[in-house]
Amino acid sequence: MKIFTLILALFIMTQANAKKFYKWVDADGNTHYSEKKPANKQTSEVKVYANTPTGAQTTYQSRKDKEKAAQEETNSELTQEQKDVEEYNKKEKERVQKAQDKANCKIAKKNLATLQATVRVRQKDPTTGEYIRLDDTQRLEMMKKAKQAIKKLCH
Repeated sequence: MKIFTLILALFIMTQANAKKFYKWVDADGNTHYSEKKPANKQTSEVKVYANTPTGAQTTYQSRKDKEKAAQEETNSELTQEQKDVEEYNKKEKERVQKAQDKANCKIAKKNLATLQATVRVRQKDPTTGEYIRLDDTQRLEMMKKAKQAIKKLCH
């Protein structure tokens, strides 16, 4: 009696996990499968049993989940490390820019002093390589640019 009950329980569980699918062949000879029975087609019923995970499958899946979680944690740590590197690079870039600005400030102040002290200013022509004397409007324009550079660089 116990064996009969056990077999009946297994049969009921198996039937509960089974899904019905229908199989039919169209006019072109192609085989189709569907959960819904098509109208006006001769079909055969195909039973598909649900795959319940075994102990080995669940162990494998939980191990995969743990590995994925560990990888995500590593990625977040790398992200923090990358943020630290980016912050360092940003600060270093600012430091270098300040040093360049300081040097350019000195040059701009020297140029302004030269332009103010000298009435006759000459400049080398980049195309010919000859020196050209600047008139007063050109000299005043260069003084204006030097003052703007000082204002921008010497803060």
